[in-house]
Formats: sequence, C-alpha cells, structure tokens
Amino acid sequence: MNGPHDLGGKHGLGPINPETEEPVFHHPWEGRMYGLAVAAMTGGVLIVDEQRHAVERMPYSEYYGSSYYERWLFALEKLFDEKGIISREELERKVAEQKSAECEAHYPAPANPSALATKVMRVLREGASNSLETDQAPEFRPGDKVITKNLHPKTHLRLPSYAKSKVGVVERHYGAFGHPGARAHGRGNEPAHLYSVRFEAGELWGPDAEDPRDFVYLDLFESYLKPAEEKGARKRHGCPPRA
Repeated sequence: MNGPHDLGGKHGLGPINPETEEPVFHHPWEGRMYGLAVAAMTGGVLIVDEQRHAVERMPYSEYYGSSYYERWLFALEKLFDEKGIISREELERKVAEQKSAECEAHYPAPANPSALATKVMRVLREGASNSLETDQAPEFRPGDKVITKNLHPKTHLRLPSYAKSKVGVVERHYGAFGHPGARAHGRGNEPAHLYSVRFEAGELWGPDAEDPRDFVYLDLFESYLKPAEEKGARKRHGCPPRA
C-alpha cells in the first residue's frame, strides 16, 4: 500500500535530528502502549502485520501530525473496533470517564503472574520470530542479480516505493517466514523466502545520489523480486537480426 508511511526519497519533510541520549520512552504512556501491543499480539488478538497495515491506512494529515506511539495507538483502536473487541463508542466513553487520570510510570510486577503475563514478559525481553519450514526451494541465492517488481496494491506491502523496478544483488537468504501480505489480511502464515538485497545508491537515486558508491540493503520477500534479466527482456521486440 502506498500510504503516508512510505517516506523514502521524499523531499520537504525537514532534517533528521537524532536526539542525544534519547530515552526508551519519552512518556509513561508510551511504555504502556508498547506493552499493550505486545500483550495483544501474544494473546492472539492481532499480529504485527495487521498493526502495520492499520498504520498504513492512517489519513496523511493524521499520520504526519502523530508521534510513533500515537500511530500504534491509532492502529490498536482501529483493529479492536474492526475485530469487535472494543467499539469506537465504548472507547470514546471510557476516555471521557478517565480523561483526568494520570499514567503511572511503572506498575509493580505481579507476585503470581498468569501464563499470558509470563509469555508477554518473555517476548518483551527476547522478541519473537515467525520463521517457518517450507518444501519450496528458494528461487534466488547470494550473488544473484534481481529486479524488484513494480507493485502498487491496496493491501499490505513491505517494498518501499523508492526501490520499485530497481536492480540489486542478493546478499543473503534468511530462510522462510510468514508473508506479511498474507498475515495482514487473515490468510495465515504463508511461507515465503526472505532475502537481504543490496542496491547501489546510484541505482536508487540516479545522478542525485549523495554518493553513488554507497549501498542500501533491504530485506525483501521473494514475491517482490524477479531475475534481473527480465528488465532487459522487455526492450527486445520487433524482428530478430539476420543470421
């Protein structure tokens, strides 16, 4: 989906100003938001690809006026409503009732945590992976030259616009993972091979690249790629040359 999140190569958004000694969370509610999202995923309420696609669907004006965790909040509110867990009306009513409440920085750890709480704490500390087994052999291997497809679906897509129809080289094959397009739209864990692909800056940005000798590495699924030879094949038309 070509949503407001797809910022690579766009101008007019101002400079990037990294914050010195940036804290993990700027406000207590951000930590609560992170924990709520992980709990929802760990408890099977939603998956990360659904959350990402919900953020993609934010109106442009709302996206650009929101902080990182405000976008997470938008996504969870939208998904809870769509899944029939908490309606928009219920949520608005609850917010009105508790509008003066303050968010505590830290709650004490429970003395006897539930199985879900124990699992959530493990995921928070160690992360999670959706690597899968598949009998389908990978189409590409390190060193292969590939070209990204020119895809513009309205569904979830993890191929940035600035890298579409670009030639790169496969750097690494990670194995098979659940395809995000399938996971975001309720089709389950469809195994798909994932690669690290290296692109020259000049290929991505043309003569305006800051340094054409730089490289950009993108993690891309096999369905986003095709052999690079196909790029030149489109130009071959008309009568073949005489022998």
